[in-house]
Amino acid sequence: MAAWRLPPRRAQRLLMTAPPAPVDVLIVGAGLAGLCAARELQRAGRSVCVLDKGRGVGGRLASRSMGAAVLDHGAQFFTLRSDQSRNLLAAWFEDGTLQEWARGFALAGGGKKLDEVPRYIAPQGMNVLAKLLATGVPVTIGTRVASVRTGGAGWAVHTESGAVFDAHTLLLTPPVPQSLALLAAGDVQIDAVQAAALGGIEYKRCIALLASLHGPSAVPAPGAVWFDGEPVSWLADNAQKRSPKDSDGALTIHAGPQYSLENWDEPDEVVTRELFGAVHRFLGAAVREAQLQRWRYSQPVNPLAERCLVSSAGGEPVVFAGDAFGGPRVEGAILSGLAAAEQIVALVPAA
Repeated sequence: MAAWRLPPRRAQRLLMTAPPAPVDVLIVGAGLAGLCAARELQRAGRSVCVLDKGRGVGGRLASRSMGAAVLDHGAQFFTLRSDQSRNLLAAWFEDGTLQEWARGFALAGGGKKLDEVPRYIAPQGMNVLAKLLATGVPVTIGTRVASVRTGGAGWAVHTESGAVFDAHTLLLTPPVPQSLALLAAGDVQIDAVQAAALGGIEYKRCIALLASLHGPSAVPAPGAVWFDGEPVSWLADNAQKRSPKDSDGALTIHAGPQYSLENWDEPDEVVTRELFGAVHRFLGAAVREAQLQRWRYSQPVNPLAERCLVSSAGGEPVVFAGDAFGGPRVEGAILSGLAAAEQIVALVPAA
């Protein structure tokens, strides 16, 4: 499988208009799995349309600006353990869009935990990777799917605004409970054994606190700290991830799964105060601005071993993919999308 390459950066743009219906494959979700699948399907000559409810692409590969700072508030880095994913991203390592960040981080109790596993980042924000993957892919953002139904060309995807998108094959990449809810809303049933397996997938929650500072943080190089897990699991200084490094600290604080669950509905000011209290010795400067982000489906607890799951309803194919299939990592989502595309190419003949 060849590396993905794009036009010069000045020529890149994100398409946000829907192609004429019906398409070969309609993909719900413009996260990594959906975007990777879309690129491979297009390369194989299949027409695609990607719908996402968010204001941008990437899902949990998310970055946010706070003044001059750019903070990653979802995935903090990624690892690459397979030649397949390394080869696909090779061009973006060559031009510096993606870089190695570190091989281990400081421990909250003192010292460092170092290993030989490279952690990679997009220095200008992790969402850059999603935007690159979306270039040239027909993506419609800000579109919330209400239900999916069989009929017509195969599948009819109904949005909350009343629009209907038709496709021969459906690929669902949101968190699995959301995908199952879309099928239920359209009164669609899949194989009972598969439905039970999907219904058993659970997710951890994560509350993320973002903060820009009035000066450098006290987070030790290379810019992150592993905690014991509760109430904080992770602290990163995004300023140290940037290239060149920013002078003022820009912190991402990830609460642990238990704290996040127990404090999910607590007022923002309470959660903010408690999380700052847990990391106070690493602040190093006064807080300029703070924001909270709540991830209901942060990480699958019990992902399925398969890279994707192929099912059908009324004889119409539906495929499930995402980081709940094959491994709850960024690379897992990439490989799941590629596996889904491979399965769909076998199911959907080229025009």
